[in-house]
Amino acid sequence: MKSNRKSLLPVALTVSGLLSITNAFAVPLIVTHTDVPNCDPLFVPQLVDEIGLAVGGFPPGELLASADIGPGPPVCLPSDGPPLDFIVSITNLNAVSFTEVWYVADPDTSISNFDGFVMPLGGTFLEAFRIDTVGINTPLLFESFAADGVWSPGETWDFVIQDYLNAAGLLPSALGSIGLGSPIPLSSGSIIAIPVVIPIPAAAWLFGGALAGLAALKLT
Repeated sequence: MKSNRKSLLPVALTVSGLLSITNAFAVPLIVTHTDVPNCDPLFVPQLVDEIGLAVGGFPPGELLASADIGPGPPVCLPSDGPPLDFIVSITNLNAVSFTEVWYVADPDTSISNFDGFVMPLGGTFLEAFRIDTVGINTPLLFESFAADGVWSPGETWDFVIQDYLNAAGLLPSALGSIGLGSPIPLSSGSIIAIPVVIPIPAAAWLFGGALAGLAALKLT
């Protein structure tokens, strides 16, 4: 009998991808934001997703890889100061894309290209900026896929943290603790984002199609 393994693979991947959608907010945060006249206007929805390093306890579906590239150019000239600007690389290790991505500094981290402040539930105000190429604050230098502002699965972004200083001497790429403003030494900042989620009717239709495909293969 001819094996159906190759035929089953696309169906299995479809089911796996659909199941991963349910984990889109596996590390959800409720936040508020405050806009200040520093760089660009800041707006962050109340419910966001935090993505970080596996070493910090982030689960599958909420992972990124990060690296320090080195000194970079100023990206918000009106607020640029003497400290060095650093380029950080982040890679999306998840099965979902993110349409809006922000960097949020820890309390011990100082930056100058913040758009405003983000405050987690029960927390304190933290400097934050959107990672994009729009306005006078343009920290996003490089997108490894299409230059569309969408952080896709497997895609690497390089962005600038301007005038970066950390009281504990942590590197800008230290994005390894769950929760904004965490005091543990795995973190100098956080990445929060809005995931692309397939609408429920569409997801249900695709899931039903995948199950129908499995049933048809069993009959062959």
